[in-house]
Amino acid sequence: MTWGTLHYESGTNTKQEQKIANLRKQLHLLVTGLVFPTTMTSEQRIRFQSGIFLDINSNSKSVPQNVLMHIKRIQLPIDDESIAQFVIESLNKQGIFKGLLQISSLENGKIRTASIVRFALRYLVTVKPTEGRKSLFEFWDGDKLAVIGMENKALHDYVQFCSDTLRAYFGAIKMNMPEYWNVTDSMLLSVISINGFIIALTRQLSVNGVKDFPFYNNVFCGWRYDFSKDKFEFTSSQYRKFSGIILENAFKLSPSIY
Repeated sequence: MTWGTLHYESGTNTKQEQKIANLRKQLHLLVTGLVFPTTMTSEQRIRFQSGIFLDINSNSKSVPQNVLMHIKRIQLPIDDESIAQFVIESLNKQGIFKGLLQISSLENGKIRTASIVRFALRYLVTVKPTEGRKSLFEFWDGDKLAVIGMENKALHDYVQFCSDTLRAYFGAIKMNMPEYWNVTDSMLLSVISINGFIIALTRQLSVNGVKDFPFYNNVFCGWRYDFSKDKFEFTSSQYRKFSGIILENAFKLSPSIY
C-alpha cells in the first residue's frame, strides 16, 4: 500500500494560508481522513462519506440548509429534495433562469432556492408522490426502474425532462408578463411567486398532465396579475393559496383540486 501525506499548518505565511484564510471566513472547513476497502466502488465511498457528514451536521444550526441538501443528494440521489436540487442546477445552466438561481450559500443577490426545493419543487419531481397526487415522474416515458435503481444516466434524463417542462412553463409566464420579469421592484421572481406557480403546475397535472410551451402560453396569455411589491398580497406561508388563484384564473380549474 502506498501512503500519500498532505500537511497544512494554520497561521503560516504561505500562499495556501492566504487562500484558506479567505475561505475560512465564508465556509466551515473540516478535513477528515478515511481508509476504504479496495472492493468499495467510488459511488459507495462517496455515499458513505456523505452519510457521515449528515450524521454530524443534521442537527447543527451553523450548517446552512442548502449545504445539507447537497450532501443528502449524494447519499440518496432519488430522494425528492435531491432530484429537485439537480433540477435547480440544470435550470440555472441555461434558459430563462440561467444564472438567476442561488446554487451556493456564497452567492448573493440571486433567487434563494432552499425554500423552492423544500416547499414546492420536491412534490413536482418526486418519484413517489403521496396517494391521490401526481408528479412529473408519472408522465415521463423513460426508464423508471433505472431511476429507482439510482442509475446515473436515467436520473440525468429524468432531471432533463423536469427541467424542460419547467422552462416551457415559466417561459410562457415570462412571455406574457415581461414587465415583471427580472425587475427589482417586482415580486414575479420572488420565492413566494415561484413556489405558487410550481404548486399550481403540480396540482393541475391530474387534469392536464404535462403540456408544451404553446399550451402554457395559451393559459397565461389572457391572465393579468399585479406583481408590483406594493400590490402583491401574499406572504411566504401562502404558497398554496396563491397557487389556487393561478389555477382558478389562469388554468380555469377549481382551486380545490390537489
